[in-house]
Amino acid sequence: MRIIYLTSKDGGFFERLLKQERLRKDLDVFVLSNKRNKELEMRFGNKLRYFEGESGLDEMIEIIKPGMIFTSGFMRILSKEFVGKNDGIVNLHPGLRKGLNPTEQAIENRDRFTGNIVHFIDEGLDSGEIIAKSEIRIFPGETKESINQRLFENAIPIVLDVINNWEKLK
Repeated sequence: MRIIYLTSKDGGFFERLLKQERLRKDLDVFVLSNKRNKELEMRFGNKLRYFEGESGLDEMIEIIKPGMIFTSGFMRILSKEFVGKNDGIVNLHPGLRKGLNPTEQAIENRDRFTGNIVHFIDEGLDSGEIIAKSEIRIFPGETKESINQRLFENAIPIVLDVINNWEKLK
């Protein structure tokens, strides 16, 4: 199954996914918004593609014909039209609370746990059906940075689980 990975970040999570033997052949394309980045081009070579707007993304999807579109740290809201014509778009959300800044919300609310959610992308903001979830303990005095680092490490197993069970989930 071919997978398009969308992010607006530095590619760190994608890099971790590529280290997973099973994904090296499946994760064909890394798509980073429309900003060019020489460091990423050196790290990812032909797996890195750029697009401008949803029309550029539509063109890539037409060429690649992915079985899954996976987002993580993709700081854009996909239009209702785009979501409606593309089945199988999922998002890795770093927090059990939906919306922006879930780690900060968890700290402010003194939550004992946070985690990662993988959910389908629908027409709302982080409102799609949850298909996988993992939790980590928040320790007293822990910082946003330390929590986010543990969330990053904790995300790989649930993403692999979603990919491995994709035919049953979609």
